[in-house]
Order: sequence, then C-alpha cells, then structure tokens
Amino acid sequence: MLTGSAEDHRLFNLLTKSYSESRYGSGFVVVEQDVQSLYQRINQFMGLAKRMCRRKIEVLKHEAAVNLKVLTPNNSTLLSE
Repeated sequence: MLTGSAEDHRLFNLLTKSYSESRYGSGFVVVEQDVQSLYQRINQFMGLAKRMCRRKIEVLKHEAAVNLKVLTPNNSTLLSE
C-alpha cells in the first residue's frame, strides 16, 4: 500500500511524467519492475477507493432513509415546526 516512502514518491513521479514524456519524447523507458510496482499500487488504491465509495453510499442511503421517515406526512411533529 502507499506509505509515503521515497519509493512511493519516485513511482508517483514516474507515473505523472509517463504520459507527457512517452507521448512527446521517444526515449522514455520504464523498467518492468516499476510497471509491476505501479500496477500493484494502483490496484490497491482502486480497491480502497471502491470500498470507501461503497461505505459512503451506504451512509448516504441510511441518511436518506432517516430523512424520508422524518419528512413523511404521517410524522406531523416535525412538519409543523
């Protein structure tokens, strides 16, 4: 996983430079080990992002259900305030 290490920073810089340097330059080279490391970290990051999004969606669903219950016409106590 991403730890903020010097290696993480190096790989991140490689990733950010890769598009422009490979598109506009002919000498851009990435070694296979770096590609594998980036692939692994990106997959881990995507998994984390998916889990976080699913959790947030569940929280929002719960909040929406609570708000719908509060705002239904059968609950006149909050509607009259």
